[in-house]
Amino acid sequence: MTEVGRFLPFAKAVLLIAMLGW
Repeated sequence: MTEVGRFLPFAKAVLLIAMLGW
């Protein structure tokens, strides 16, 4: 559960940067 909790925010950040970058 801890890994998922730390991965979700990271995935959201990457997705946000990807949308802004692309």
